[in-house]
Amino acid sequence: MLAFSPLDPVYAGVEQVKQSCCPDSLEEFANELFQLWQSAGAPAKEKWCFLALGHFGRDATVRQLVPLLKAWPQEGLFARAELGLDVLAGIGTDLALMHVYQMSQRLKSKALQERAARKLEQISLRRGRSEEELADLLVSDLDLEPSGRCSLSYGARQFSVSFDEQLRPQLRDAQGRSLKDLPKASSQDDGQLVTAAQARWKGLKKDLKVLAQTQILRLERAMVSGRSWSPSAWALCRREHPLMGLLARRLLWGHQLPSGEVQWFRIAEDDTLADQQDATWELPESGKVWLPHPLQIDPQELQVWSQLFADYAVLQPFPQLGRSLFRLGPEQRGLEGLKPQKSRKIHPGKLIGLETRGWRRGPAWDGGVCCEMVRPLPGNRLAHLEFRDGSYLGALQQSGDQELLELWVEDAGRRRTLGELSEVDASELWLDWQSLQ
Repeated sequence: MLAFSPLDPVYAGVEQVKQSCCPDSLEEFANELFQLWQSAGAPAKEKWCFLALGHFGRDATVRQLVPLLKAWPQEGLFARAELGLDVLAGIGTDLALMHVYQMSQRLKSKALQERAARKLEQISLRRGRSEEELADLLVSDLDLEPSGRCSLSYGARQFSVSFDEQLRPQLRDAQGRSLKDLPKASSQDDGQLVTAAQARWKGLKKDLKVLAQTQILRLERAMVSGRSWSPSAWALCRREHPLMGLLARRLLWGHQLPSGEVQWFRIAEDDTLADQQDATWELPESGKVWLPHPLQIDPQELQVWSQLFADYAVLQPFPQLGRSLFRLGPEQRGLEGLKPQKSRKIHPGKLIGLETRGWRRGPAWDGGVCCEMVRPLPGNRLAHLEFRDGSYLGALQQSGDQELLELWVEDAGRRRTLGELSEVDASELWLDWQSLQ
């Protein structure tokens, strides 16, 4: 049945097998087929052995497949990597689709990144949600406890896992002592529990390496772009989520009623919401919730909130309250772009670093050479950062130093002055530009 069943729609008999058999054994069977197919040279006519992972694979399969999928384009196996995206979509778990989203945002292979973006768009349309809304729902909770912690048992010994502001796992024993890794088993421990705990710890670290980076960057972009949620959607995807709640507790949030009234708030240590006076506050059912940029907060209020977070020793996952800011002066408002005062060569690593701030590589010109970075802005505007001598899309990090030319903003086919941008957009672009100087 696997030999003739597509991933979508799945042949009915395959679904009957999934209902009748042990999921672990089916996943093991599919992985064995995949290994045999690779050992035989991965013949295209037998690609069903690869697609079997999409039918029977689960999160363990995802963890093994994703590194291969990312490496294949560099090995000249782009078609196989494309098929791998279909397999991830077929597996369809939160972790699998989270990796599709992550690859649609940043990947060495520009072509595969675009293919992942198209795949995510198809899934979004099928589910009737925007890509960002879908990405909110796809954040795996990694089977954490509601408090955002995880317990590991050796039987005779117990261990706990918590997370810091970057979602790095912190392992401790029953006495609260910090550990770098789980200890080896002793004669007093339960062998099966030890094996399960070590597999869980290893998988947790591996999943978090990608998930933490992706979700922290998404939150920072939401702050800069002004993205908002309904109170119910925010509670579901942020406050109540075992993993995302850990990040939400370290940030300042804003709520605006339909009347325009605004209230800043945070999630307190007892999981209640608290206002500027540290008094309990209830979130209304109407209005919108968003992550305020410090330029949107009165300077005196910002100082109060900064002191409150410092008093509680709350470290933020990215700079919010203490973010570097720039306010345009009269001499900058009329500028249609930013240019270096003299010829300026920069290391390509600085351009790559902009990808963590929402920039992406622009289109390829003749010979596949890229000569600009672009960054979407609210209101369908697009920021352009031009450089020379250009680089190949998939090998920016191997390129030589680039000559910085200009940063400018396009809106409906024409340039905009810096003074026409919002305070937030102008500040963020100015700081991006200064980071290249």
